[in-house]
Amino acid sequence: MRKRILTGGIVAVVLTVILILLLLRNTRSFNVALAAEAVPSNAIVFIDKVDFRYFADDFQDGCQLWSDLLSYARFHKVDTLIKTVRVQAAKMPILEERLMNNGLSLSMHLLGKSNLSLMYYITLGEDISPHDVEAEISGALAKYATVEKRKYEAVDLMDVTFHDSDLIQDLSYAIKDKILIISTSSILLEDAIRSLNSEGGIFYQKGFGKVAGTSGKYVLGNLYLNYTVLNHLFHPLVSNQWHNGLLSLAHLADWGEFDIDMRDNAILLNGMTYAEDSMKGWLNLFKGQSQIRLEAPAYVPSNAIEFMAMGISNKNLFINEFKRELKKRGEFQLFQIADDRHKKILGESALEDLLDLVKDEIVWFTYADNTQGNYHEVTMFQVRSRSEAEERLTRWVGLFANEMGKNSDAYTSSYVLDDDAKFTIYQFPKPVYDRGIAARFIKSYFAFYDNYLIFSDSKEAISRTIYQNVLQKTLKNERYFEQINQLLSSKANLTYFMRPEQYLARQSHMLTSPVARATDSMLVAIRKVPGVIVQFANEGEMFYSNISLNYSSFVKEKALTEWESLLDSTAIIKPHLVTNHYTSEKEILVQDAKNSLYLVNQAGRVLWKIRLDGPVMSEIYQVDYYNNGKLQYIFNTEKGIHLLDREGNYVERYPVKLRADATNGIALFDYDKRREYRIFVACDDRRVYAYDLEGSIVQGWTFKRTEDIVHKPVQHFRIGDKDYIVFSDAIRTYMLDRTGKERIKMRDEIVVSENNLLYLDMNISGGGPRFVTTDTRGNVIGISTEGTSEIILKYDATPGHYFRIKDLNRDGNPEFIFADENDLEVIDILGKKLFSFNMKSRISTLPDIYQFSSTDLKIGLTDAGRNLIYLLNADGTVYEGFPLEGNTRYSIGYFARSDSRFNLIVGGQNGFLYNYSIE
Repeated sequence: MRKRILTGGIVAVVLTVILILLLLRNTRSFNVALAAEAVPSNAIVFIDKVDFRYFADDFQDGCQLWSDLLSYARFHKVDTLIKTVRVQAAKMPILEERLMNNGLSLSMHLLGKSNLSLMYYITLGEDISPHDVEAEISGALAKYATVEKRKYEAVDLMDVTFHDSDLIQDLSYAIKDKILIISTSSILLEDAIRSLNSEGGIFYQKGFGKVAGTSGKYVLGNLYLNYTVLNHLFHPLVSNQWHNGLLSLAHLADWGEFDIDMRDNAILLNGMTYAEDSMKGWLNLFKGQSQIRLEAPAYVPSNAIEFMAMGISNKNLFINEFKRELKKRGEFQLFQIADDRHKKILGESALEDLLDLVKDEIVWFTYADNTQGNYHEVTMFQVRSRSEAEERLTRWVGLFANEMGKNSDAYTSSYVLDDDAKFTIYQFPKPVYDRGIAARFIKSYFAFYDNYLIFSDSKEAISRTIYQNVLQKTLKNERYFEQINQLLSSKANLTYFMRPEQYLARQSHMLTSPVARATDSMLVAIRKVPGVIVQFANEGEMFYSNISLNYSSFVKEKALTEWESLLDSTAIIKPHLVTNHYTSEKEILVQDAKNSLYLVNQAGRVLWKIRLDGPVMSEIYQVDYYNNGKLQYIFNTEKGIHLLDREGNYVERYPVKLRADATNGIALFDYDKRREYRIFVACDDRRVYAYDLEGSIVQGWTFKRTEDIVHKPVQHFRIGDKDYIVFSDAIRTYMLDRTGKERIKMRDEIVVSENNLLYLDMNISGGGPRFVTTDTRGNVIGISTEGTSEIILKYDATPGHYFRIKDLNRDGNPEFIFADENDLEVIDILGKKLFSFNMKSRISTLPDIYQFSSTDLKIGLTDAGRNLIYLLNADGTVYEGFPLEGNTRYSIGYFARSDSRFNLIVGGQNGFLYNYSIE
C-alpha cells in the first residue's frame, strides 16, 4: 500500500499530524491569523479565520481530547503558550480586538527536506492604522526582545530576538496591505510579501478558488488542504527511504476545503474537494459515478486495521477513467501488456471481466494476524450473482492452468470450519497482474462467502475473513464502532477508515526515531481515538468530503478471544456446555433477550436457533430419551417443559404445558441411575408437580400444597438408603420422601434465605450428616436428619445474600462462602475469615465453583453492571488475566484441540457470546 494506491490513510491523520509536528518543533508557535492573498503557493495546509475566542477559552476547558493531551509535557507547553499569548494580547487592545473579531489563520510550509514551518496572519481591516499596530507591538516586546528593522521589496520587515527563548522561538513580522504576517522563518515571510506583490499565492490558484467558494461562514475555522504537496506534510515524520511512497497523496486531488467543528468527543471536518481533470488525481476515477450506499462495515472483519471502500455505479466509465489516470502517470503500457496477455488466454481483459461481475462496492482492508503478528491485505467484491462469478473465475483458473500444462484441480483447497461449513479456496496458477494498481484488485487466492468474492495473497487471510463473517464478527457489530458509524455518511464513492493505534503499529518501521518515541509516549491518548474516517462523495464538478475522528474519555484493554459469536440480542442465561453425542465434543446452549435459544459449536458457528415462549428458568439437562445413546436437552420456561433433540426439534409430545405457571426451574433426578427420570417443578398454585420423562404426571407423588410460593429448585439428597426431596418457601422447609410424604419433621421451623439452597455436609467428625444453609439474617444453620437445628456460625448479612459451602483448601472441612452486596467473604468452620474480595458494584448472581483438578478449585463472579467477570483462586487472589469482559454467569470446559488451555464461555454486551481460551 506504499505506492500508487488511493492511500487516503495518511490524509486521515492530518489533524493528529499537525499536533505532532507542533510537538516535534518544541511547540514554540501556535496562534495564527491569515489573509489568503498573502499565502505562498507552496502552502501544504492553511486554516482561515480560526475562532480565537473559542480556542483561547472554551476549547481549553471543554475539549476532552485537549484535556487528556495536557498530561503530556510538550502539550502542556502549548497550553502555556496559548495562555501567555492570551495574556499578552490583552495588553495590546488593537490586536486583541482584531483577533476576537477577525479570528486567526495559519499556513504550513516545508522548508528544506524535513523542516515544517508555520506562518500566521491577522487581517487588520481598513479602520486600523499599521503605525498604531507597530507601536503597540513594539511596546509589548520592549521588555522581552530585541527588534531589528530591515527593508524587503519596500516593506518594513522586523526581526525579533527574544531574551528568553525557552517558550517562544525568535520570529519576524511585517505589515503589508493591512495584513500582519508573523513567521519564525524570515524566508517564509519574504515569500508572503512576494505573494502579495505578484499575486502568485494560493489565492490565485484555480483549485483553491473552487473550494474557497464553498467554505462555511459560521464555523470554528476553514481548513484547506493542498493535495498536490500533501506528501510534504509527512516528510518530517517518515524516514527518507519512504518519501517516494508518499507521492500517491499528491495524486489524490487538487484542493480541499473543510469547515471545522469540534465537540467534546469528536472532531468533524466537512467541505468540498476539487480534482482537476488535466492533473493526476485518483478522485477523477469517481467523476460521473452516483453515490453508493456504504455496506463495508457489515462484512469487513472487526479486527481490520483499515479499510477503503469504493462505490462504483458505472463500471464502463470507471474503467475508462482508470485507463486515463494510468496514461497520466505513464503506467498504461504496463497494464496494457498484461491485458493483451489475458485476452489471448481468457478472451477478454481480466479487470474489465471482473468488474462486470461487481454489484457496486469494492473494499480493500488490512488486518494483523494475532498469533504471528503478520499483516495481510484482502480485497472483497460484492457480486451480482455468486454462481456466475464463481463459474467465470474458476474458468480463469482452468485456462491459466491449461496454458501452463497443469491440472486445475491442483489449484483448489478447502477451508473446513466444521462438518457443515466448508469453503473452497482457489488459486491462480500465476499472478493475473503482477505489478501496478491492478494487482491490488486481483490477488493470488480467492474464495466466496455468500455474495462476496474475497481476494488475498494469503489463504489464511481468506479463511479468517470467512470465519469472522460466519460469526458476524464485523465492524458493524463492534461496540467501539457504534459512535464512529454515526460520523459516516451512508452514501459515498470513496470511504477510508483507520484505527490509529493499530495503523501506527503497522507503519512504525517507516517513522523516524523521534516520531516513533513520541507516538510511544502518547500511546494511551492515541488508543482513545478508536477510528478516523475520510469520505468523498461525487457532487458533479467537486466531491463532498468528510474527515472525522471520535474520541473516548476512557480506554479499556480487551482480552483476546478465541472467537466472538453474534446473537440477535444479549445473552440472559449462563451459557451451558453440552455434549455432542456424535463427536463427544462440547457445544453451547444459550438464550438471548428475545427468548431465542441457540446451539453453538466449538468454532462459534450457530447451528440453529428457535424462539421459545419465555426465558429459560432452569438448568439445561441432557437426557437419553430413546435410550439409544443420543442425547436431548430438557429445561422449562414459565409455561411449559421443553425437550429438544440436537437438531432443535421437539421430541414426541413436548413441549408439555404446565398446569399452572412455573415459579422455579425444573429439577431432574435419576434416583437409582437407571434413567428412570423424575422432573420436579413448582407452580404458582402452590403445588410441586412430579413428571416422568414422557411428560406425564407421576401418580405416586402425593404431596399437596406448600404454604407459600416456591422459587428455588427442588433438591434431591441420598443418605444411606434414604432419599430426601427438599425445597423451601418463605415460611418453612419441606423434607420429603419419594412419594411426597414428610421424612423429616422440623422441631423448629427454619426460614431459608431467599437466594440459597441447602447443602449436605456429612460432618463425620461431628456425629452425623446435616443439611447446611443460612437464614434471612445470614446465620449459618445446620439441620440434622432428626429435625433439630443449630446455629453453626453467627453471621450478619442482608436478606438478599448468596451462600455456598465448599472445601476450597481441601483440608477435609468445608468453608462458608458469602456474597453480600459488593463483598465476597470466605470463612472457615471456626469463624475465621480466610479472605475477602470487593467488587465495585453489587454481586447479583450466585458465585460459581469451578473444579480444575482434585486440589484446584476456583470461584467465579460476575459484575454485570460493569460488564466484567472474575475468577478467584482458592486463596482469594485474582487468576491471571482477569477480569475479562462479560455480563452473565459463565461456563468453563475444555474444547477439543485446546491443549492445556481451558475455554470460558460467557455472554457479553452488544449480543456477543465470547469464548476465551485461557492458560
